Amino acid sequence: MGFGGCLLNITALSFNGGKMPVSSTALRLAGLDHLGDYSLSSRHRSMDESHLQWIGDWIPFITPVGTNYVLSPGDVIVGIGLIALLIGISKWREHLK
Repeated sequence: MGFGGCLLNITALSFNGGKMPVSSTALRLAGLDHLGDYSLSSRHRSMDESHLQWIGDWIPFITPVGTNYVLSPGDVIVGIGLIALLIGISKWREHLK
């Protein structure tokens, strides 16, 4: 499952010159407006000028402690895969007892 998420992220990077497209609206909603400077040193580019926008960073993830993020569908799939792996390992360890 996580491999599919990695593949989506690699595809987004490949089609956008090695930079992840990001939604300025999602950055604003997450309180990360300062990351909207798409200078040469940035690892992001504007989603408005990118290809395959739907696999870029457009999902605002707000946390109660203020460490907010903007995620891509690939990031979400990788996260689900990691959770599934941890649950699987826990069940496997329980089975060994």
